[in-house]
Amino acid sequence: MSKVLKNRSSSIVYSTFSDLNSLHSEEENEHEIGPDSVSLGVRFEKKGRSGKTATLIFGVDVLPAERRSELAKQVRVHCGTGGSAAEDHILLQGDQVNKVMKFLQNQGYKVKKIGG
Repeated sequence: MSKVLKNRSSSIVYSTFSDLNSLHSEEENEHEIGPDSVSLGVRFEKKGRSGKTATLIFGVDVLPAERRSELAKQVRVHCGTGGSAAEDHILLQGDQVNKVMKFLQNQGYKVKKIGG
């Protein structure tokens, strides 16, 4: 019986493709999304929250999870309020629509107010 490798990442893989390194660098560049190519929507919400107000930022699902959580932290610190980051939106406590819109525009994002 042969032994099973416990660490599969140490397995050696050979390729006849001569430009393999440049292929990996191109794939990494494709995943980087600039702020100017992301369109975000900001909305004030009170309904269904027991009378408490919240500001939601939509459109963050196109960002990688790491950048999404980093952006959520930056916005929370800028507004001086609590909040959380989900897969499809960022939630902030209170009515922070104007602060959030100015902050995101300064960061280079396309921002649109949703609702009244």
